[in-house]
Amino acid sequence: MQYEYIRDGLPHFHHIGGTFAVTTQLVDAIPKTILKSVQEEYQEKLSRLRTNLSKKSESAIWQLQKEYESQFERLLNAHYQQEHLLQLPQAATIVAQRILQYNEQYYRCEAFSIMSNHIHLLLDFSLQIPPNHPKGKFLKGYKNLEEVMRLIKGGSAFQINKVIGRKGPVWRSGYYNRYIRHERHWKSAYWYILNNPVKAGLVQRWQDHPFTYAAEGSYARLSRL
Repeated sequence: MQYEYIRDGLPHFHHIGGTFAVTTQLVDAIPKTILKSVQEEYQEKLSRLRTNLSKKSESAIWQLQKEYESQFERLLNAHYQQEHLLQLPQAATIVAQRILQYNEQYYRCEAFSIMSNHIHLLLDFSLQIPPNHPKGKFLKGYKNLEEVMRLIKGGSAFQINKVIGRKGPVWRSGYYNRYIRHERHWKSAYWYILNNPVKAGLVQRWQDHPFTYAAEGSYARLSRL
């Protein structure tokens, strides 16, 4: 079962019980005009590719998504005038605690990385699906990705402002997500998240970044890929 909706000019897919790689940013991480231009260009190219779905266009969509993610990451790492709120350990700790609060309840958090102005997550929602549940059938009480992101962002924003004596919005509305379609895709997303602070030049090994997390058992899964 799945459905698609458009938010902030980008498509979001809700595959019930799926795994998602998610990126969300602070309110001042990228200037609105620049972000809007990049999103509109991406959406236009994506719409053209989707008019004629085939194996060739699926590959092109995959490549377009990778290019968009790289461009998005460059924008996040650009030196715009911004607060970099998550550089504060107390703020990053609040976000990490909020993510893990719902771990093993609504999702299995495979990995996350909290950067100074954005976060990356890899969330598996399959634990909400009972054994032998008919595919595509409505599941009462199911918490989807949109609801979970609202819980993470809303709760952490309130607590961050309270703890550091700040006022005003913390997160930009919306988020970017990719539905994980196969194991190779999972592996790519997993290492992308863990290596984010390494690529940003913050540490030499992802294990040295205090706000990067890998779930127990993830390495065992990688060994089977």
